[in-house]
Amino acid sequence: AGLQKVDQVSAPIKTSYGYALVKLLEERKAQVLPFAQVENQIKATLAQQQAAQLFATEADKLTNLTYANPRTLEVASKALNLPIETSTLFSRQGSTTGLTAHPQVISAAFSDEVLKKGNNSDLLTLDQNTVLVLRVNQHLPAAELPFVNVEKAIQTELTNKKAQELAAQA
Repeated sequence: AGLQKVDQVSAPIKTSYGYALVKLLEERKAQVLPFAQVENQIKATLAQQQAAQLFATEADKLTNLTYANPRTLEVASKALNLPIETSTLFSRQGSTTGLTAHPQVISAAFSDEVLKKGNNSDLLTLDQNTVLVLRVNQHLPAAELPFVNVEKAIQTELTNKKAQELAAQA
């Protein structure tokens, strides 16, 4: 609006809402804070930026190493000094806690590329600080469990249902 003095009013300005007038109410000069006052904030910001850059670089290395060596995680593990962790067996439903609670982990684990072809997964981002590549260690086809293995769980489920029905009636 080109206003130079306090209390100066602009000419009418056409906007998408109609016409507007702008009035300069106050002028504030830019203020430079002393370095000592902002030093810790600057250091924290720089450290965070460096950590994010390092994380991105290492994630790229992980992607490249696991893609170049699709049948093993050992090469990437040794090159990047990362542990290889093994989960317990899990189904397509995953679990409520841990890595298998993440839908993208379940999807990758049961993908054709990983499950049928035996390759490493693509890089999976679980949150801003967690990425992983997975591969199948062991796969057991879906099968019905013997009754003796599920009898107690069935009894518990039926008891709970009956208790809920009786509670609802009461």
